[in-house]
Amino acid sequence: MVDTDTDRLIDLVEKMPGFSQTVTKIVALANDPNSTPADLVKTISMDPVLTAKLLKLINSAYFGLAHPIVSLQRAAIMLGFNTVKNIALSLSVTGTLKMDNNFKWFTGDQFWEHSLACAVTSKAIAKKAGVKTLDLEEYFIAGLLHDIGITLFVNAFTAESEEIYNPDFEPDKDIRELEKERFGMSHDELGGVMAEHWKLPESLVRAISGHHDPYSGPEEGLLLRQVIHISNHFCNERKISIHQGSNTDTIADEIWSDFRLSVEETTECFVDIDSTIETAKVFLKVAED
Repeated sequence: MVDTDTDRLIDLVEKMPGFSQTVTKIVALANDPNSTPADLVKTISMDPVLTAKLLKLINSAYFGLAHPIVSLQRAAIMLGFNTVKNIALSLSVTGTLKMDNNFKWFTGDQFWEHSLACAVTSKAIAKKAGVKTLDLEEYFIAGLLHDIGITLFVNAFTAESEEIYNPDFEPDKDIRELEKERFGMSHDELGGVMAEHWKLPESLVRAISGHHDPYSGPEEGLLLRQVIHISNHFCNERKISIHQGSNTDTIADEIWSDFRLSVEETTECFVDIDSTIETAKVFLKVAED
């Protein structure tokens, strides 16, 4: 059954709808070290809907800019190439993925609230850890997309997912272990396959596939994977979670031993987290419009 399910998952990933022509070009630009802000602005401008969503989000309370931005050119100058690129990718992926609110153990709204919480806290932790301002949105998008593999499990294998995500089902086993036994791969591995299918930047692919095991990838991108791992744990611990049982992982001592922040410093990033998440919910609203 596992082999059959794994084959079906891979087949489903390969058949997932691709992005629009505009977003496909944005992904290509994101993977091209020689691309310029002008290239990005020109590409996004070809899609009036995406342009409107971007400007709406940029001018929302989430970014809290003193003066409204009315053009993509100005947005690229004010926020930087990476920020505009990652916002565009985030809007596109979250707008593509759907989660049914009728799933037994958590709703689609709860799934995205956890994802958004992880995104917001990842960005806050990265900022406190000294990550450059222009790179912070990469931490946001990695946090937002870290659990995308779960969407395919729930949508393709609803009954099986309802069994293993039951908080009383083998509570002493890690969620990923249960997923591997049932489907042949865990949600982080599947998420990496999905991100690779969409040709998302390699750093995001590795962050998604390695958010439960930060040391599974190369030294490059380790901090990003550590931050997502830590943020995910803290959100689960604070019940901003889709896993209400005890079968979630913990932060290994080796991560704290070489992480840039102490436990206490990291915990400070969760002050006023509820209000921050509430402000950031505009992101999901814009993506759904």
